[in-house]
Amino acid sequence: MTKKSRGILLIALGNPYYGQLAANLAASIKYTTNGNLPIHLVWAEDSLNHLTPQKMELFDEVQECPHEMYHREDGKRVYVKTKTYIYDLSKYDETIFLDVDVIMLSRNTLEMAFDNLNDLDFTMECRGKRNIASDDFVDDYLWANAHDIKREYGFKEGELYSLHSEFIYFKKCKKVAAYFETVKEVFANPRVKMKHVFDGDIPDEFAFAIAMIKHQMYPHKCPYRPLYWYLTDAAKIGTSKEKMLNNHYGYSVGGNATPSAVRKTYNQLASAYSMKLGVQYPFKIVQKRQVLHSRKSM
Repeated sequence: MTKKSRGILLIALGNPYYGQLAANLAASIKYTTNGNLPIHLVWAEDSLNHLTPQKMELFDEVQECPHEMYHREDGKRVYVKTKTYIYDLSKYDETIFLDVDVIMLSRNTLEMAFDNLNDLDFTMECRGKRNIASDDFVDDYLWANAHDIKREYGFKEGELYSLHSEFIYFKKCKKVAAYFETVKEVFANPRVKMKHVFDGDIPDEFAFAIAMIKHQMYPHKCPYRPLYWYLTDAAKIGTSKEKMLNNHYGYSVGGNATPSAVRKTYNQLASAYSMKLGVQYPFKIVQKRQVLHSRKSM
């Protein structure tokens, strides 16, 4: 029996900021897994301009992102669209996709994550859900009016999830392929108006959530927090490093405004992994609003 391939998929598009984050993340993956998991990086435009040859060696495969995967049909550049294509981009039988503004923790590794999720075809980070058939169904969904979603998509039952697409696990199989085809369709032609835009367009998490209801394919549990994210988890879980190490695979610095304590933790981790691997000049995290024009008004 042929052994199934496992690997990590990362995306870094546009600004060199993302390439630097991807290198920090790759270093943390290589160290915590003893180099046992290959890393496939998808890039576009200037994202790799600041990476040294030494940092480029942290990636096992580097692929330029096809133009159509980060542009709409009218030519508008939409980087977040690429997440809807991660099934197509992955070269592995089993994949963990990670946002690059994440760094691994050392106690629970991504090898352990694959082993823990091996019985599943798909799952995704999530922190809440709503039963759309419930009598007390309320419109508190972040991205769009929940009642509009029910009406325009004809949903009578199902769960509307609050998703975080910074961690996604999937296997290559027909049902997951069909799910991602719907994700792409929903993202291309949303039937409802968004309450908020994300990076100048609709959020990918909206498309993932709608496709889940259509295919009745949901995260394996809720909440599912494989990564520690200060913005939601600090208040609920606390900030103990021991709890982070015991309960999470990685540490997320997602968000436009990153508190100084979070930046300090991230920088300490990035420096430690780089030093252990002999990689020079780890990138120090900065506020996204400082370097990304599209994030200044978010």
